[in-house]
Amino acid sequence: MWIPSSVFRRKNILLGVSGSIAAFKACNVASSLAKCDAHVRTVLTQSALRFVGPVSFISLTNDVAYTDEDLWNMKLRSLHIELGRWSDVIVVAPATANTLAKIANGIADNLLTSIVLGSDKPLVVVPAMNVRMYENKATQENLSKLRDHGVVVVEPEIGHLADGEVGKGRFPEVEPILFSVAKTLVPQDMAGMRVLVTAGPTREYIDDVRFISNPSSGKMGYALAEACALRGAEVTLLSGPVNLDVPPGVKLLTFESVADLERLMDQTVPSCHAVLMAAAVGDFTTSKVAGKMKRQGNLELTLQATPDVIAKYTQKYPNVFYLAFAAGTDGVVEEAREKLARKQVDAIFANRIDEENTGFGVDTNSGWLINKNTTEEAPLQSKVDLSWWLSERIICQIRAKSETFQS
Repeated sequence: MWIPSSVFRRKNILLGVSGSIAAFKACNVASSLAKCDAHVRTVLTQSALRFVGPVSFISLTNDVAYTDEDLWNMKLRSLHIELGRWSDVIVVAPATANTLAKIANGIADNLLTSIVLGSDKPLVVVPAMNVRMYENKATQENLSKLRDHGVVVVEPEIGHLADGEVGKGRFPEVEPILFSVAKTLVPQDMAGMRVLVTAGPTREYIDDVRFISNPSSGKMGYALAEACALRGAEVTLLSGPVNLDVPPGVKLLTFESVADLERLMDQTVPSCHAVLMAAAVGDFTTSKVAGKMKRQGNLELTLQATPDVIAKYTQKYPNVFYLAFAAGTDGVVEEAREKLARKQVDAIFANRIDEENTGFGVDTNSGWLINKNTTEEAPLQSKVDLSWWLSERIICQIRAKSETFQS
């Protein structure tokens, strides 16, 4: 998951489950949130009980699960109001056509819809139903009304449905649901900004099947792209060849060679407010031989230096904020300070690649964030958490350059 667990830690999340065959998938949502240290309470409608029971959610969240019977329990005074006050965000997953219609039109005839009507907290709904029910004009009008009221709608997926049909209405995977919930919990301080993130390795082909590359996994760049998207930015991710799931809320474009990367950056940098250069761009290329070279004798390659990609754009588009990355061993901080000045970037993150838990191919990293005036050390942590750490520290610089950009 590309979302830092700290986003959900100690947050109060009310999970509403309505009567869809997808109700059992809400267990995964509840479990995922609980594993991120969120406080999760569940409310099941009467029809949801035909598919899944309260005990499942109590076991997964170690917290309370309510049903409509609790609405009339005199020991729980104004339960529908108290649960609305308690929650930081309300998530209805799955949301049937019937429940969506009730919420959109202010009908409160069960515990869940009464909580929603009596709460002013953010609301996230996850529709799941037959494709014709989803596409029905009444359902679409209800969804439009909900969006107009500020409700976050997580779009269902296209796929095989429980009734044997294929179409839009399938309950989505947990990641986009968590992404939408997380966005309601964090400041949208990058809203309106266009951010370009690069990630992964480059490949310079020797022949049609062999290439010069590096072991970059792309994890740092992917996590950084998600951190910016969570904060409300419009994010384009330029990725080299990696085996990673695309973070929700991010537009993905792919490259292989340094030349490919430059072509994509030529198209995207001019309209960006920030460029976060986490890709491990190769320093050398060579002439490519057509076909596949045969193994015979020794082979000599003539290597040519690749262009300094980020330096090209800092000179051409100086109003854009640039964050570079520098990987090295002894003296990496001093080398990074030299690159900061030479490449004319606004900030640079330096990390060691000769330690067990940092650098290429691992899930953790540490290093130093360096700009013209300060150097701050980042402790060892997951790359997901480090990306959030970085986004918190560069937002003011991005905003300052963004204002210059807009003027």
